[in-house]
Amino acid sequence: MIPLVFGLAALVAGLSMYHILPAVYSRVNPRLNCLRHPGRAASVKWPSGKSPWIDKVSDRLHLAGYTDPKAPLMFLVFMICPAPLLGLLGQLIGLRGQVMFLMGLVVSSFVNASVNRKIRSREKAFIKALYKIYRFLGQQLASGIRMTDALKGLPEAVDDPAVQPALVRFAARFELTLDIDQAFVEIEQSFKTKETLILKSHLAQCVQTGTAGRSLSRMEDLLFSRCFTLMQADSNKIRLHLLMASILGIIPIVALFLFPLFKQALGAMQTVFG
Repeated sequence: MIPLVFGLAALVAGLSMYHILPAVYSRVNPRLNCLRHPGRAASVKWPSGKSPWIDKVSDRLHLAGYTDPKAPLMFLVFMICPAPLLGLLGQLIGLRGQVMFLMGLVVSSFVNASVNRKIRSREKAFIKALYKIYRFLGQQLASGIRMTDALKGLPEAVDDPAVQPALVRFAARFELTLDIDQAFVEIEQSFKTKETLILKSHLAQCVQTGTAGRSLSRMEDLLFSRCFTLMQADSNKIRLHLLMASILGIIPIVALFLFPLFKQALGAMQTVFG
């Protein structure tokens, strides 16, 4: 088992270094300073000084709401290290290395599943908040406020802590650039859904024309119905969880009451047939 653990650890470490080494070397070697400045060399493979693999991990964590620069490194550590380290630890302390190795895989799977669950939760929160965004923009335009001014106040439409920070960044960048495409990158980096692309097309159309017609109100009605459906599904899920919790809570109490009766019945049967 020890050669297998060391072999897997070496394979994982080798693949990790293959993807991470260009980014590390570009920061250590001053001759490759152009990697951190894309304008100096157009033919560089990693223009940002990072591996594309690291960029994908960073984008995925950004969708989950983890914007700390150290988050990709921490995620990779929890994905790569638990299995070989626990397998080696099991061999050193005399436990079965296979079991400890599987426990490490379970830890990595749990971390990955937690990130996926956080992404789904944030996307659902964004979909629930969309009707408020459309309603806010429709009311602002109906009041005679220009679309550019309405977009700057867009964070006031939503108070959800998972959605509002992205809207704040969007409004700040739009106020600086007045470019809807550049500003909407802040929302696209946080929520990648079909509704995000639809919202982008509506905002771009409203900025170009200065009017919205009935498209915003129709989208508001449609998204409100979808939000209500999601809330009903969440309510049904909560009721199911409460029912399961009550059943699991009742089982020990029922067992305590039935155990003496079962013991008496077993004793009576032994007395009769013994």
